[in-house]
Amino acid sequence: MQISTDELMKQLNSSNNIEDYLSKNEALFNDTSLADYLYNMFDEKCLKKNKVFAKAEIAEVYGYQILGGKKHPSRNVTLALCIGAGFTLNETQVALQIGKYSSLSPKDKRDSIIIFGINSNQSVVEINLKLYEKKLETLSTSK
Repeated sequence: MQISTDELMKQLNSSNNIEDYLSKNEALFNDTSLADYLYNMFDEKCLKKNKVFAKAEIAEVYGYQILGGKKHPSRNVTLALCIGAGFTLNETQVALQIGKYSSLSPKDKRDSIIIFGINSNQSVVEINLKLYEKKLETLSTSK
């Protein structure tokens, strides 16, 4: 059964006991880690991890640390990994949500360029070039 975020908020606001709310809605909470989500998506799409890291412009060692759960990537690195893996916009939004980052928003100029790039199957390099051209923060990493 699908419950909207608004409905959950109503339930939470009217609840007198957090334990009851948590128990009632246990099945709705996402306990997947970002590392698990990325690892499973790479596997599902039959992607070679080292090739994803190269396309994402991320050092291989750092990429494996992320997939192993030893490092938690920034929003930019998460985006680069998703783009490098060829994730859809929806798959990328899920990764951001699981990573506890803000979703890409068409109301934000930088995010709009990234969304357009994802929808156009552009590479991290192509998206970075457009971001740089517009004097916006790129997805490049120092790791």
